[in-house]
Formats: sequence, structure tokens, C-alpha cells
Amino acid sequence: MASVKMPDLLEMGVPLSPLVEVQRLDGVLASIEAGTHREEEPSESTWWVTADLRLRDDWGIMLATPRPELLEDGEPLGSFVQQMKPSRSTRGFEVPTELPGTLPVVDVSVLGGRPTRRWASPQSTTVTLITPGDLLISRVGEYSYATVAQRPAVADPGIFVLRLHDQSQGPALAHFLNGREGQTRRRMFLRGVTVPSLRRTDIERFPIPAEALEFEGDVEPDVGLADQLEHVLWTA
Repeated sequence: MASVKMPDLLEMGVPLSPLVEVQRLDGVLASIEAGTHREEEPSESTWWVTADLRLRDDWGIMLATPRPELLEDGEPLGSFVQQMKPSRSTRGFEVPTELPGTLPVVDVSVLGGRPTRRWASPQSTTVTLITPGDLLISRVGEYSYATVAQRPAVADPGIFVLRLHDQSQGPALAHFLNGREGQTRRRMFLRGVTVPSLRRTDIERFPIPAEALEFEGDVEPDVGLADQLEHVLWTA
């Protein structure tokens, strides 16, 4: 079995880039690092309300937030959506390495910035295909990890695939859903304790305020953080 001695490993020379190149990479890495931040709404430390739970079917929302009026502030996300397909499991025919004819499987971890670890054939009748321009949102967990798809892929059951009427609104919607106010509204709809999740009907009624559509930024990269850093490493 091949091995290396510890003293030899510690004495191995490590090539260092010139100072000018290191300074250039500082800016690149700072830009990538800035994209990893997500603003969150500070939790309410003390609040209480009274409500007749017998007259409401959304009492869970009343218990989750002191500002239930946010549900009426904006246009339902469903009005922006042309089609929302249910995602199905790919476990029966996926492979752990990329093969010719396969597409990456996008799950919650991939939306969160981790590298792809599963691939599947798009020819299967049970998969939900992702096309460039689709809005992807995490179905499970506390964070939206919303992004606009930039390449074909296959959807995991843990995400929602929203095909928009107007794809130009995708970056603004993703920006809002990932922001502090979007995360606050998401928590109103979460159900479950161990693995909190959203229902399809929750996504359809998710309120989007008009000012959120005024965002004019670029589409955030849907490349995982590890892949971004790998690209910087080998192109330096």
C-alpha cells in the first residue's frame, strides 16, 4: 500500500503565487464571500396576541409571527407562475458520477452551495426537468435558497420548480425570497418540527410585495460555492 512519511510531507515545498496575483485573488474571493451572506429578520423576543382559533384555519401562522398582516402585503407568488411541476424521487436510477447523457440532480444541498453528487438520465418519465430560466426554491428547511436555473438539470423532490410567465422577473423574485423579509414570510408557512417544509399551496399564496420587483441586479450564480473556489484555484 502506497504511503508517505509525515516528515517528508511536512518538508514538501508549496508553490506560492506572486504578490500581485495574491492581491488580485483577494478581490475575487471577497466577491464570492459577499455572495454567501443572507440577511435574516431578527427573532421577536417578546410578543403575544389573542385570537379565536375556532374561527381561523391558519392559526399556525398566527402563532408563528406577530405580524400576520404580511400575508396580505403583495401579489401571490402563484400569479407569477405558469407551471409548477411536482418533483419525484430519482433514487431508483441515479448514479454517483457524471456519465454521458445524464444531468445533475439539484437538491437542497446544491441550492445551498454544495457540489453536485448525483446525476440522472433525463429520459426517465418520472423525473422533473429543470430548464434555464426556471425559479428554484427549497421545499424543505428554513431557508429558501432560491435561484434562477442557468442550465438543464433534474429536480429532487426537496425543491419546487416554478416556470414563470415572465422569466425576466426571476432574479427579482429570487432576491426577495433569499432576503430578510422573504425569509420572515417563509417561516410563517413552514410546517413540521424535525424537517420543516412548505406545501405547494403555500408557495402559490406566498405574498410578493410590488417593490420587490424593482430589483435590477444580475442573476446570482447557481454554481456551488465549492465549484466557484475550485475555478478560482485552477485559473489563478
